[in-house]
Amino acid sequence: MELLPKGANFVRAKTLWEIGLHLAGNPATPYGGNRDMVVTVGSGSSATFRPWLRLATGSAILAEQVAKGNGVELAFVNPSALLTQAYRGVGLFPAPLPLRIIAVYPSWDRFVFMIHPRTGIRSLADIKAKRYPRIMGRASHPLRRAVRCASSRAPCPRRARRRVRRGHQSVAR
Repeated sequence: MELLPKGANFVRAKTLWEIGLHLAGNPATPYGGNRDMVVTVGSGSSATFRPWLRLATGSAILAEQVAKGNGVELAFVNPSALLTQAYRGVGLFPAPLPLRIIAVYPSWDRFVFMIHPRTGIRSLADIKAKRYPRIMGRASHPLRRAVRCASSRAPCPRRARRRVRRGHQSVAR
């Protein structure tokens, strides 16, 4: 890991970053709440701060704000399938957005299999052996539809687009 630059200004910046992480990382904050951050690089050497570059974390729906240059120039987002939709102008995005991917941060997404202890099942092999009925996810989950739309060039139906937008805000209910 590279050392941080020296100087009081960088120490203050790191302190602000740590405070922001503490506030955004509150486990009591629900999904869709104030859990994302914007880092702004610029000059505060005059009476007003002059932003040069604003970087944000959040949902891929930020693609619209990045494309407009409206407050955020760079976003670190997930899932990438929605960015594909934004670039192609399909799914949630009625027209292609002028975006470019400048870096990819590989992440190892994990799937979690949960089962109630009363079943007595302790492994995937037990499911096969006992021929236990399986329920695989929720096909109606709004983000699942969005991923399906992103993988094709055909635009998603407007009805699905509305559900995804509405569902995005209420995923954690």
